Amino acid sequence: MSTNEPDYLEFRGRDLKECEEFISAVNKQARAQGKFRDDQWIADLVGASMAGDALLWWSALDQGTQRSWRSLQQAMLLRYRLHFAGKNGAEAEHFVHWVRQRALDVGKLDDPHWAAALASGCFVGSALRWYTSLDPGIRGDWDSLQQAIFVEYGQNFQGVSWSLTVPTPAAAATAPILPRRRARGRIQVKRQDDSRVYYLSKVLNTEPDYLGRVMVTQHVVEALEVEYESIPPFDDPRTLFIPDNQIPGCDALGMKWKMTDTTAAAETKFPYAAST
Repeated sequence: MSTNEPDYLEFRGRDLKECEEFISAVNKQARAQGKFRDDQWIADLVGASMAGDALLWWSALDQGTQRSWRSLQQAMLLRYRLHFAGKNGAEAEHFVHWVRQRALDVGKLDDPHWAAALASGCFVGSALRWYTSLDPGIRGDWDSLQQAIFVEYGQNFQGVSWSLTVPTPAAAATAPILPRRRARGRIQVKRQDDSRVYYLSKVLNTEPDYLGRVMVTQHVVEALEVEYESIPPFDDPRTLFIPDNQIPGCDALGMKWKMTDTTAAAETKFPYAAST
């Protein structure tokens, strides 16, 4: 057997990992055969390597894509996508970065509908069930969808932890004052026996019996954003501030009990907007 005989290649289209490994093997073989700059030769090699579901997909492509390795490679990377299962915040961050990078590669970073369509085929498992429960306006807009992903799955992300080193002061020196820092986020609401995701909104109830109660929404773009002091110790109670006049005349979020006994664990309580 000649040492220059091409290695056997096969691509069945199982997932993104197989796709990336196949592309690497194709490029390696093209270099070995001195055909790395021969776009059509590589495309013919790839076409002959298709099998199973990948062959059915390849057969449906237009001839211009089939005959150009540059176009075919791009089509493969868009077809065989990263799967997102919603395991944790780190996976969420990697997935959002992957979608943005793919959009950037094809000049579609400023097209939120294109990026949302790319992401739509990536959800699996519980993340797919969560995705299908979203409002169509969120599913079809990447700017809203990536925010929803971080709100839903970002809470378990282990980022950079606090580290504060204070030198020992002189005898007459006063204790250092920690800088005031505010974190910002949305408040997610879950209802019993309801798999859909809700958020506290910027809209107040106007009914006489519930005047001032904060309503809920499924639209992340309509969700109320609150701020709180983010300094140690982190498990201390926090005041939730309402910045940027999101609810006119109100700058803080509080709770109102339906009855007078606020110690009862099962007592009904509702979020209300207030002015400090």
